[in-house]
Amino acid sequence: MRKLLASCLTAVLVATGCGLSDGGSVPLPVGPGPGGPTPALEGVRVTVGGKDFTEGVISSYLVEFLLAAAGMEVSDMSSLAGSNSFRQALISGQVDIGMEYTGTAWMSYLGNSEPIRDPEAQWAAVRDADLAGHDIRWMRPTTVDNTYSFAMSRATAEETGVRTFSDYARLVRSDPGSALTCMETE
Repeated sequence: MRKLLASCLTAVLVATGCGLSDGGSVPLPVGPGPGGPTPALEGVRVTVGGKDFTEGVISSYLVEFLLAAAGMEVSDMSSLAGSNSFRQALISGQVDIGMEYTGTAWMSYLGNSEPIRDPEAQWAAVRDADLAGHDIRWMRPTTVDNTYSFAMSRATAEETGVRTFSDYARLVRSDPGSALTCMETE
């Protein structure tokens, strides 16, 4: 009976420790920017969130550094486990700001089945839908483009004859064993 009670207590302690934390501090010391701190932002607390892959962590840190240089007190939540965790932290108010992809928001969070091919129109559609449905405000997009593609070694390309997506699709249909693909978790 003691072992069962101890096991249950351990399970409860582990389960209650699995929530999102308040966030740590910015990973590097950040001083004021060239123009000095922004007086209206000095001491304002903000939590920056991001996803747990290299691009997500780096973009979160850049936002953190920028806000800290402006004088804000920044908490770091830059390594949330995936898109859905980041989204829920944003909706619930555990995260105040973070970088997000308009395509991910449009398709995964807002439930649309077809992307909008024009980047400006895609951003505007996400901005309007998220404001109306979740009171989330989207800032203007950055100039960074996050268009996905496939990559393969030159030897594999020469061996399979794949040079285009159409070539790859033909390979998948004709010889699936030669079309092994590795994707990241998202």
